Amino acid sequence: MGEIVPHSAEAAIYVAEFRELAEGALREALAEPGTRTPGSLESLAVQEQSDGTHVTVTFTLEAHEDTTFVVDRLIIPEYGADKSAWLAAAVFTTSIWERYYTRAKRQQPIDGVIRY
Repeated sequence: MGEIVPHSAEAAIYVAEFRELAEGALREALAEPGTRTPGSLESLAVQEQSDGTHVTVTFTLEAHEDTTFVVDRLIIPEYGADKSAWLAAAVFTTSIWERYYTRAKRQQPIDGVIRY
């Protein structure tokens, strides 16, 4: 996977696949009837930074009125991706919920935002 480095044509394809998979999984998890975490995906943005390609997800949950959750992760380090886009999206979406249930839901929002 080391051949997929930020700012390359391969990275653009990787990011598109990651985005499609992660966004679909998050929307499904937030909208699924009977889910423990009903809410809304507000945005999924990709940014190039000095250390690689980051994705930032912003979402709201019905259980936390007036609170926005923001998650930022590095998905393509400057030295290259170490897993497939499919696996990276699966790990990313799983980690959002794991960290929500273990830490984030107990955090106090700062100006209505919980970052984790």
